[in-house]
Amino acid sequence: MKLLVILLTNDDSNKMKSYVNKCPSYMFKIFDEPLISYTKDIYKGIATKIVAINENEVSLIKNEIKEYDNVLISYASMPLLLKESVNKTLSIHIKNNNDVTHSDNLFIINSITFLTFLSKNCIINISKILKECEHQEFIKLSSRETKIIDTRFKLQEATKIIQKRINKKHLDNGVSIVDVATTYIGKDVLIGNDTTIYPNTYILGKSIIGVDCEIGPNAYIYNGFIDNKEKLINVSYNQKNSK
Repeated sequence: MKLLVILLTNDDSNKMKSYVNKCPSYMFKIFDEPLISYTKDIYKGIATKIVAINENEVSLIKNEIKEYDNVLISYASMPLLLKESVNKTLSIHIKNNNDVTHSDNLFIINSITFLTFLSKNCIINISKILKECEHQEFIKLSSRETKIIDTRFKLQEATKIIQKRINKKHLDNGVSIVDVATTYIGKDVLIGNDTTIYPNTYILGKSIIGVDCEIGPNAYIYNGFIDNKEKLINVSYNQKNSK
């Protein structure tokens, strides 16, 4: 089954109160990565291809839609959705042979149905698609997962959730974290077993931490490579001086 994922990137910089930089929500960062990077990670291993466009740019991909069985449409600033929820919705869509299967802010559409709609419309209009499709099914997902992060308050809420998810992953893999509330680990960081992370520590970028290390307190590591059994306290360690 070939799946095209379309992440909508409409400009909502006003909602984010980004009057100087005109930065849309999907480019705001959680730690060192923009929201769209977290959102794309959700679909890795599920999507055949991921594209990020605004609703007026569908002409850029219209000719290739026929190569896919289904099209999933969601938002680039929706990083809290879980892979399990996407797989659940996709499985129901395929099993029930729906034209459209959807939840809040998540829509899976049969590619033929989508192409038929685009033959009469030049923009992606979700409400109109739902209105025109008879064979559709709604799947209830957590409102937390399907929340679009388009205000700075929602951004700090999402940051806490992602921080907790990442820290739990490392705890489950045998890393000790003394204070999860003040430990900030990027999504692409690798940390070896039996390493201990002390409070007020940032480990970001593509950092790799060896086994049985002690990191912190008060450490900042970006794109660093730390050998096994090293101790780093009160340090700033970045790509320029990494090993």
